[in-house]
Amino acid sequence: MIFSATAKKNRVCITTSINYSLWLMLAVFFVTASLPQPLRGAENVSLFSRLDFAPALLEMISIELKQKTGRQFSLIVRPVESANASAAGELNDYLLVEDGIARSSLPPEIESTGISIKLIWAMAVRNEVSHLFTKKIITLQDFGTILNELKKRFPDRFPWFEGLLSRNSARNFCLLLGEKKRHKYSRNLIMQPFWKQLHAAAILSRAIETEVLNPLSVEADLSLAMEVFEAGDAMFVSHWVPESVFSGSPEVWPGHKSGFLIPFPCLDGLARLPVLSLRLWKTSRASTVNNLNMNTVSDASLSSMIRLNYASETVWLEKNFAQFYDSLIVGDL
Repeated sequence: MIFSATAKKNRVCITTSINYSLWLMLAVFFVTASLPQPLRGAENVSLFSRLDFAPALLEMISIELKQKTGRQFSLIVRPVESANASAAGELNDYLLVEDGIARSSLPPEIESTGISIKLIWAMAVRNEVSHLFTKKIITLQDFGTILNELKKRFPDRFPWFEGLLSRNSARNFCLLLGEKKRHKYSRNLIMQPFWKQLHAAAILSRAIETEVLNPLSVEADLSLAMEVFEAGDAMFVSHWVPESVFSGSPEVWPGHKSGFLIPFPCLDGLARLPVLSLRLWKTSRASTVNNLNMNTVSDASLSSMIRLNYASETVWLEKNFAQFYDSLIVGDL
């Protein structure tokens, strides 16, 4: 079965739906139960980043670290505000820190290992629909044509799912599809296909209205979105993966046998990939870590990379996410 969520003929208010909320509560329970546990013999790493880390993403980062160092690490996500607490010996000997977090916010005695993990935000596509792709880089209109074709074949199912409750995903959509302007929408434009809308919130809202994007996306985080893709209940989901998935180690991504990755479709058909880096630091008492795997993907092969960091992105997350989400929910486009 390609994607099993049942479509509704009339759009409902997601935030007041008891059935949806109960479904999501159960999903969150099972996702929480599946969080990776510390591994025996593994060295703990304190992870500081603005990202909302799905269990599958944490597992991928751990595998990436093992490939680079030959050592097993167990990641512990901590609030960025507590990063300097390790100066008092409260944190681990190793820290994985997102680019852009001020050096002054970190313990003064730590030193760089020279090892970093690069994460790339891309769209996962299931193999069941690979025959609909003649190329890996497509326009938003091409994507709409594919979605409409799937909707014709399976009218009671949603082909596309996203974790729109994730602030980081919302930010990436706005980077790729544009942000809301101050002008008023005309009725004629609102009724056009989603790929003709003018900004991210309008595009996603219209995709929900035309029943190609699952309305549950509005209340889903990154963890749930990745679970939906792995279960085969959606053909398209966007999420973070380590750089190595693109540079010769696809097995790092759990979905590599059931799907493939493409840049999220943009209006102009150019490949743009949001990218951020996590850098490994260590205390003076920690043993030296060597980089055993120097393979990286070239910037040219990934077309235009949008480099993100904690400092620049935090401003948007704090000031603009609420407006984006309200526009998406209320329909104030």
